[in-house]
Amino acid sequence: MVTAIGAVPLITSGVAMAESYGGTAPHIEHRAGDGTSFKVIGPGTNVTGDPVILTLANRAEGYKIITDNPLPSSWVGDYKLSATTRDGNGASATREWTITYAPATVPVVTAAANEIWIPGVQHSFRNGARLNPLTTEAWKLPNGVTLGGTHEMRVSMHKDSNVSLVIAGVRINPGDVGVPIGSYDFTTASGKLSLPMMAADDGREGQARLWITTVAPNSPGVDLRVNTWVPHVAMKAESWSVRQAFDMAKLKVEPVAGNRCELTSSRSTARSSDALAAPKCLVEWEPLPTDLKPVTALTPMAEGRMWVHGAYDVGYKISLVDPNDVQVRVASGTATLTVTPIGNLLAYQPQRSSDRAYRLVQPLEVMLKQSAGPSCDTYWSYEGAEYRSSDAVVRCALTWTALPNTLSQDQYWVRPYLKGALEQAGTQDVRWKVDVITPLGSKIPAGEGSFAYNVIEPPGAGYHGGHADRSKRRSLRGLA
Repeated sequence: MVTAIGAVPLITSGVAMAESYGGTAPHIEHRAGDGTSFKVIGPGTNVTGDPVILTLANRAEGYKIITDNPLPSSWVGDYKLSATTRDGNGASATREWTITYAPATVPVVTAAANEIWIPGVQHSFRNGARLNPLTTEAWKLPNGVTLGGTHEMRVSMHKDSNVSLVIAGVRINPGDVGVPIGSYDFTTASGKLSLPMMAADDGREGQARLWITTVAPNSPGVDLRVNTWVPHVAMKAESWSVRQAFDMAKLKVEPVAGNRCELTSSRSTARSSDALAAPKCLVEWEPLPTDLKPVTALTPMAEGRMWVHGAYDVGYKISLVDPNDVQVRVASGTATLTVTPIGNLLAYQPQRSSDRAYRLVQPLEVMLKQSAGPSCDTYWSYEGAEYRSSDAVVRCALTWTALPNTLSQDQYWVRPYLKGALEQAGTQDVRWKVDVITPLGSKIPAGEGSFAYNVIEPPGAGYHGGHADRSKRRSLRGLA
């Protein structure tokens, strides 16, 4: 509501006027009175500096409000105007009507339809053409002449705005009216305005509506909507709990609903983008366990095997890179990756036809193969072995921890493979343990076990005092 204050006569050109005029100006009735001017104060705001003086004049198209400067206390749009007059006899009259406040405006070349999106961080980004975010076309006066000279700039922010901005180093808050932000030399700038602009607070999204004017007589203004944004992303994992060594940990950062920037792992790609019109956000992993490595892909990823159990912080940071190669963080996030210990995860069984063997006379050959747990490329552990794991394959080293003295590892095999015969009757145990070999060569215990042979005397063997007849033993060996 724009209100005329006090008993205010209006300038007219005659008496007893009630004629209808063309155009869109309001029709009013007013009887003779002394011509003067009146003040207008905008709704819900306080005027800074001298009040704005308006004149309501009778023109060919109707009554028009005439002012040298746009209203710093009102806003572009429709208003109710109330005017009260008093004649020489003391009789008063009040009229109320709607006016449309639509001063001349200047287009903003960096904003389509005078609406711009800027990152929600305290950094003024230039666009792909290296223009400041608040860059306009030339300011034209009503007579078509380009505005020149040095003039104080003032900025107002609509009270319905929900974010604050910093323009030319001055903070502008919702509801601020006519805030001076310094003088600007339009002559040097060929009549064009170019100022830095950024969010006043990091990480806040919202919209601010600005009205930017000068104190120059008859100058236009800038009506601009500024939106602040932050990345909307999610860090995801195939599983947030993985088994030590055996599970590949796979992480990625993906855009979600409401995201305005394309994600990239390339700094050069991010730097070459237009941070205002088509931003590209650089995704980097921070913190990242040493066993995980970034993966070059369309979707930023990191993956690897975790060789030490425990809980790990994993995170990302998202940055914009301006044309001057200044990197500014705009978002970040962290999560916990849990690595569970292997324990006795692996088991092996002998490849044999029977667990029974004849004493001395029966040659044995047995290979140990994995029977339980995730697949591990298993080798016999010997001095100087260099079979190490990688992200591509997990390798294990099997060590014989207990063997009958006549059974041993075949030295020509790299896999667990025993050869020999069993000399003592009764139960003979074979014991083993297995370790995962990390890429650095350290060992992670992954299981242990045993198997047994029931050793019996061969058929027809003779005994003397508990010992087999030596001649028969030699004849049986010859038959073996």
